[in-house]
Amino acid sequence: EMYVFPKQQVNIGSGFTSKFSFEIGGDFATRPFDGFAFVLHQRGLKNLPVFNGNTLGFKGYTNSIAVSFRSKAVKPEFQALGVDEGIEVGLHYPDNAEDENGVEFQKKTATVLHFNRGKTVDVEIKWYGEPNWLEVFVDGALVLREKNFNITDQMGGGRNAFLGFTASQTSIAPAKVDIKNWNVDGVQINPVSTELTGALKEFVDGARDTLEVLGDGEEELRLSVQTNDLCNQTFNFGGKPDLKVVLIEQVNATTGLYFNGALEPVEIWPSIEDNDDGIYSAVLNSSQPGNFDVILCYGECKIERNPPSSRRRRLGGRQLDEVVTQTFTVQGTPGKFFQASIGNAVNVIEFIPPTTAKPTFAPTSKPVDDGQTGRVSAVAGGVAGATLFALALLIGFRRRWRRDQGFIDEGAKYRMDRDVKYDKQDEYSQVGGKLLHTRQEILRTRAQKANLPQDQAIGALMTEKEELQEQLRMQKAKAQGQQSEQAMAKGARNAGLGVKKKEFRS
Repeated sequence: EMYVFPKQQVNIGSGFTSKFSFEIGGDFATRPFDGFAFVLHQRGLKNLPVFNGNTLGFKGYTNSIAVSFRSKAVKPEFQALGVDEGIEVGLHYPDNAEDENGVEFQKKTATVLHFNRGKTVDVEIKWYGEPNWLEVFVDGALVLREKNFNITDQMGGGRNAFLGFTASQTSIAPAKVDIKNWNVDGVQINPVSTELTGALKEFVDGARDTLEVLGDGEEELRLSVQTNDLCNQTFNFGGKPDLKVVLIEQVNATTGLYFNGALEPVEIWPSIEDNDDGIYSAVLNSSQPGNFDVILCYGECKIERNPPSSRRRRLGGRQLDEVVTQTFTVQGTPGKFFQASIGNAVNVIEFIPPTTAKPTFAPTSKPVDDGQTGRVSAVAGGVAGATLFALALLIGFRRRWRRDQGFIDEGAKYRMDRDVKYDKQDEYSQVGGKLLHTRQEILRTRAQKANLPQDQAIGALMTEKEELQEQLRMQKAKAQGQQSEQAMAKGARNAGLGVKKKEFRS
């Protein structure tokens, strides 16, 4: 078995005409001719059935119709006239469209034709939705007609079909068959009967508000049309993407300007997509925000840009910048195109990228074990307590220093009056210096307690401090005793001198 089918389907829903020629070659006696078939089907082109025997190649096809051309023996009287053989034309289809077709489902047989090898035979097969007749012509003569025959029903309700040829052979050296000059004329698209469909039709019909699409350059809006044939039946296959679409921005009625204060409109020419089902779409994915009119046409047409016009807008009696207005005109072959202009149909929404917020830090609620909580609290409490204690000591030491500074100053005066000198090497002065140094070490050690365990060191320094204070008290007492004795001796000397002076004056 063998077959040949173009990949492109043909719309046969309203009718079609197919013409071709064939020629059988080879010697009649040595090259037998089994036959071939012109086949219409809707089962697709993958995994087509193949059988052995004289099946003419279309056995097993569902949703199919076959017009067969088979060899037929001629009558003796024709043989005496030099006629080699005859050709029988038959029409084949099962009663149930879902069943498999085959040569056994022959509904009608044509008149036997007589011809010789090497002769070209012209064939024309026609079917029209009205009056639902299938006709076969051979060399211009009608040889077969099937009335009240709806091909679309046999195709399972579809209006498209694959058209081609099948054949089979039963001998080792069959006759050669050449099929030439084949063409198919299906019912063509009637551009004038093209219709809006999808979202655009819903907007025009009032079923939807302005069509919105996010202006991020990725989100899509499809503006589509549905093509129809001359009988106003919908096409459901593609191949004719003759759609042209432009979107032109409209001025803002409040500001008198375009988006973002622009003086000139934005125009968008979206890409066109063939959906392979008779619907063609303009795919809009723009990053230009604004309100847009839609102008489109389908068929033998083009959209031309008119010269722009401008006007000066006025605000409070002042003339402002000129605002440009752009218009378009659709031109085409009369009766060969469809056009539409839809105002304020599309709103491309401004896309504002999300801003990245700065991170904020807050206490986490992550649970910690009791031991860790205790350690953290202890360390924090120790640091805070040491800091407060150190501040208190420093404040108290500063106040005491200011208070003692007065006594020191008075003591210095006292020593000057009494001719008492301050000696750094004096035991009393040395003990005072050690005491001051010990106090500073205590403060420094307590301040470091939060980081180092130095309780023992603090205790030793406190003991040293107490011992030095005791030595300092003893030194003070000793010094005060000596100062008293010196004062008394000096007073006695002064008293003696005074008596002598008195006596001398007298």
